[in-house]
Amino acid sequence: MRVLRAKSGHNAAGGMSLEKKYTLWDVLCRIVQSVFLAAEITVLADLLFAAGEKPLPRAAFWGLFLAAAAALSLWRGFTRKGRRIVFLSIAGAAVLSALALFAAWSAAAPKTAYEAPETEPKAIFSEKRVLAVVPHEDDDLNLLSGVTGQFTDAGSEVYVVFVSTGDAAGLGEKRVYEAINALSLDGVPEENIIFLGYGDSIPDDGIHIYNAAPNAVTPSLSGRTETHAAPNHEAYREGTPYTRENLLGDLRSVIEEIRADVIFCVDYDENIDHRAVTMFFDEALGEILTAAPDYDPLVLKGFTYSTAFHAPTDFYDSVNLLSTVNPDGERMENGVFRWDARVRLPMDGRALSRSITECRSFAVSREYESQMLWRIAPRIINGDKVFWQRCTGSLLYGAAVRVSSGSGAELTDFRLLHSEDLAGRELPYSAVWTPESGDTAREAEFTFPAADVTEVRLYDNPSPEDNVLAAEIVFPSGNRYAVGTLDPAGTVVPVDEPDCEGFTVRLQETEGEHAGLTEAEAYSGEHDVMPPLIKLTDGDGNFIYDYRLSRGETEAVLSLYALSASDDLTGYTVTCEGEGCAAAVRDGALSVTCPRGKSCTVTVTDETGTLSDSVYVAHETASIRFVSAIESYCANGIPKTNLYSLAVHYYKHFILGWE
Repeated sequence: MRVLRAKSGHNAAGGMSLEKKYTLWDVLCRIVQSVFLAAEITVLADLLFAAGEKPLPRAAFWGLFLAAAAALSLWRGFTRKGRRIVFLSIAGAAVLSALALFAAWSAAAPKTAYEAPETEPKAIFSEKRVLAVVPHEDDDLNLLSGVTGQFTDAGSEVYVVFVSTGDAAGLGEKRVYEAINALSLDGVPEENIIFLGYGDSIPDDGIHIYNAAPNAVTPSLSGRTETHAAPNHEAYREGTPYTRENLLGDLRSVIEEIRADVIFCVDYDENIDHRAVTMFFDEALGEILTAAPDYDPLVLKGFTYSTAFHAPTDFYDSVNLLSTVNPDGERMENGVFRWDARVRLPMDGRALSRSITECRSFAVSREYESQMLWRIAPRIINGDKVFWQRCTGSLLYGAAVRVSSGSGAELTDFRLLHSEDLAGRELPYSAVWTPESGDTAREAEFTFPAADVTEVRLYDNPSPEDNVLAAEIVFPSGNRYAVGTLDPAGTVVPVDEPDCEGFTVRLQETEGEHAGLTEAEAYSGEHDVMPPLIKLTDGDGNFIYDYRLSRGETEAVLSLYALSASDDLTGYTVTCEGEGCAAAVRDGALSVTCPRGKSCTVTVTDETGTLSDSVYVAHETASIRFVSAIESYCANGIPKTNLYSLAVHYYKHFILGWE
């Protein structure tokens, strides 16, 4: 073996120069040990900086590793034995600490399950036929986390339609089976899961199928041109060419076949396929409503990115689960829906826990292995799910429309959004009737079978620059109703026009080149009423199920969320079951007193006895604090580390085989 020589100084006797012999093996061992020890030091620093909420920059991470490895390799006084002892000591201490924490967490986590009272299913979940329309396999959880299972538990029949197989990364078949397994945990049978089988995303220089000519075959990003799903679960129409007409027709057929009482669908967000699906859905449903005016489903739109996938990681921000937070001001990203008009659906408290691993939705997220959806479960799981209702009972579906200029087809087609070029990121402001320049009448006339009209809704162009500032509705009776600035989400105009066969809308004052109407609706009597629902909340409006008081607190001040019901607590009967505890309505709020060490169940019931809600009130425990601290670091700290980024990259590309 080759011998390397290194001077080691003089001896004490005669000052003779000595030489120490190093073999190549010695040098390699020194380098390898130094590299491993440097890796330990760098990883520990990475974890500690993340714990201090100051993640180590990527350059600093690699700089520290290289500097430590070089310094340790060149440090002559640090012997091979010393390196080995230090390395094993650090590794042993880290492993033992991790095992101890894991054992303690494993024992404590089951103790943090919600002790929510068992209650009757809310009316909205019971005995319904439900359809969810989503783009990709995982969007079902983003859209309906905690909701799907409540429908199936309450005896409803749930169907889920995936428009795409999500094959952009070459994982289409895997994602199909993941969706089947995930939905089975929420009680949805495989035969109720439908894959239309169209492509995921588009090539860089391609056109999206939504904007393609009706019968033009449009390849997906993966290069496919025909519908497909998986060998043991074929697409809705296996082998159908990727054309706009086929996709629209398939979606329309599924909606007509299932004829659901409640339909959930994604709305317009940052993902190109999500944008296309919501606009395809609106177009298909508009055609159905025109052909079958007697069909009047409850339609609820939701956002899978801003309120789930890209929402704040807030599962551990409070001892009590927070509700979905407002992502971006007064309106949602589609420019139409107002945040304060959202419909809030509760969770099943018995499926929740303060340990995220004990929540049912986390178990569902783990089935979406290819998307590693479990990583974002702390964003998805909240105390409520939020949606926006689109009314479907308008008298104007199928009505005759005459406009003074332009095309009036957009006025009664259910669509509020349309983009002429999704790939080019064109804003979806093209579903608008805009009177032509020089049109002095600027009016739209609607004629329909005689009905008692009690309400008209007019929808403004969502474009902030193009607005109707004043309009007038004229009825054959001679009655005129003045309307001020219109809202993109619909301006409601109460009217009283019995046995009416039509009316005319005139635009009087506008601003912007493309000012006009996206939709007009008319209704007779009470319509599109949501099933009644009440839910107790904390003082900040967060839905509560198992409410824990922090150390030192003995009183909880609660409020009530009501949908199609009264939110005035003075009209409800309040009961409190628990020794030493009390509950009473004071100043419009529900005050619950719970001494230290005590717990109680509080129930509010309306005067008819048909609407009620119950919550469990107790004190925060040591198990809750410990589990929250450990999991919060795992959810918020570790993902910020460089080690985590490297592990995820390796897992995606070498384990899952992402292309």
